[in-house]
Amino acid sequence: MSEQIRQYPMSTQKPSFSMTVSLPAPPSPPASPLPPSLHDDDDVAEGDTLLEIVDITETPQIAKLMEHLPLHKGFMSVEGFVFPRTAIPHLRRIQNFEVYEDDIWICSFPKSGTTWLQEITWCLQNNLDLETARTVESDTRVPFLEFSAIAPPVLIKKNMEGDSISVVEAAPRPRIIKSHLPVALLPWKLGQVQPRLIHITRNPRDVCVSYYYHMQIAEGYTGPFERWAELFLEGCVPYYTPFVPHLVGFRELSYDPGRLLRLKYENLKRDIMGELKRIAVFLGKSYNEDQLEGLVEHQRFANFQSNPMVNKRDKIKFIQGLQGNTFTGTFIRKGIVGDWKNHLSQDQVDEFEMLEQKIVKEAKVGMKLE
Repeated sequence: MSEQIRQYPMSTQKPSFSMTVSLPAPPSPPASPLPPSLHDDDDVAEGDTLLEIVDITETPQIAKLMEHLPLHKGFMSVEGFVFPRTAIPHLRRIQNFEVYEDDIWICSFPKSGTTWLQEITWCLQNNLDLETARTVESDTRVPFLEFSAIAPPVLIKKNMEGDSISVVEAAPRPRIIKSHLPVALLPWKLGQVQPRLIHITRNPRDVCVSYYYHMQIAEGYTGPFERWAELFLEGCVPYYTPFVPHLVGFRELSYDPGRLLRLKYENLKRDIMGELKRIAVFLGKSYNEDQLEGLVEHQRFANFQSNPMVNKRDKIKFIQGLQGNTFTGTFIRKGIVGDWKNHLSQDQVDEFEMLEQKIVKEAKVGMKLE
């Protein structure tokens, strides 16, 4: 695939739901570097993986979005998924990221229970060391691979030495790595090495609602929920959309079944003990219920929401101060199933039903809504 940068209406470039997705191919040399306006201060080097990049800043949907995100300078479609312009050099670098067999990857679309899952996974992998879990931030123990691709540079500088990719590269093995990237943007070596990978999904209605409140407190989104839901359904909100192709990519992923664990947020809520046992077995760990009770209490919602090691309260407060953002709320908001009933109109429910029919057809994931 050659590196392409084009401009055309969003309606003609959105990926098809009947897409075939595989892990990226090994790198091949590019014909020429990206124009300076589209990357930071690094050119594409020989051996870099090439990405299909489309400037979507002036499309009608993104123009609507940017009316309510005044701090953003523009958005790009990278392999069909929405990212800020500044993400490109980071996403390109991730393509060649080194992967090890003893890695544990936690992958999801945003607001699908990822922070919850990364805390559970770290505790199970580390012999239920709840003392460390209460004293060391979750993002330090489980670094977020592409954080530098989507976060303001000043926040990155405040919270880490270097950039997030370098932090993960330097993390002690075995590493637990968090990513929201779609399959097409994950490191191509993931398919060769096949480390353990945990993928968690959540029903798209609750994802949409939770993402809306997240973007208010973290990005200063000022628009009404109705506009947000419309853009979410069209696959045009930052970041990582469209939702269905993101999910389809992981469902169609060619991967050793013994190295891939699929979870649902709703099942974690319904049967936490049973799901903890499943995750433990996947990690090669053995705990009895008495041992797991401490972890159940640790991750209970009231404790989780008030835990400064996972709730990102200081990060949110810092970035809101820079933005002049006055929205109130918390990163760990409600943690419930079915909050969509308090937000979606019947017309929106009808549109989500069509989206869910595509999910069932293309991703073969049942949508049991509560």
